[in-house]
This record gives sequence, C-alpha cells and structure tokens, in this order.
Amino acid sequence: MNAVAKGAHLAELKASMHNAIDSGELTQIEAPLDHYHTPGLYGRRIYVPAGATVVTKVHKSEHITVALKGHCIVVDELGNKAEVIAPAVFVTKPGTQRAVYAITDVEWLTVHACQEQVLEKIENFLVCDTMTEYNSLQIEDKL
Repeated sequence: MNAVAKGAHLAELKASMHNAIDSGELTQIEAPLDHYHTPGLYGRRIYVPAGATVVTKVHKSEHITVALKGHCIVVDELGNKAEVIAPAVFVTKPGTQRAVYAITDVEWLTVHACQEQVLEKIENFLVCDTMTEYNSLQIEDKL
C-alpha cells in the first residue's frame, strides 16, 4: 500500500484500511499464525503474502523479532521507514507499532518472555490495540 511507503501516521493508515475494506476497495486477509510455547517463552510466527499490508498492535514489552523470509518495507509510528530483507534479527522496544508492506512473501517470528499459555491471555499480556491504550497503562503493565 502506497501509504506505507510514504510513512503515513499508523492510526490514520489503519482507519483508512478499515474504510477501504468496508467499501470493498481492499480485501481483508487473515495472515496465518503459528504459536510456540515453552516454560517462560512464547513465540509467534506470522505469514504475510506479497502485496499485503499489516498494521501491528502496540507491543507492551521488549522482545526479539526475527525476519525469517522475504522483503518488506516497515514504517513505525514516528514515520521512520526501513527496508527489511530476511534473514534479519532485531529487538522490538515497548510502545512499538509498525505498518509492514510485504514486497515478497514474508515470515516473521517474535519471541516473548511470557508465562501465559492461553492465546487470549497472551494477547492481553503482550499488546494493546492503540497507542492511546498503551499510554494509559500503568508503568508496571508495560514491563
């Protein structure tokens, strides 16, 4: 999506994408996920097809991110743009939200310190839907 390449504000991009889906201009996809659990760790692998744009939720904690496959453009909430070509490994900081445009098929793996085993509880523990929600959290909830 062109807005990712231009560094559009992510809340605006997300709203624009929802409007385009509602109008039929865009087709919403469900990117497949694989989930991995060990004592104290949770891993999530996402598969994003070429041409798709994904706007992530807001991450509450620091974790490891691994680009396993593909080529994509990544824009953060501040409009910083980066090209990611797998393989690549980096650390995601708390409060991070990104838009990812997949130039080719992309696979990413994130690894989180997490005791939870139930997916709904994991989701609540790891991410927020919006930056406003993240900013309203108590500091201990962000760790």
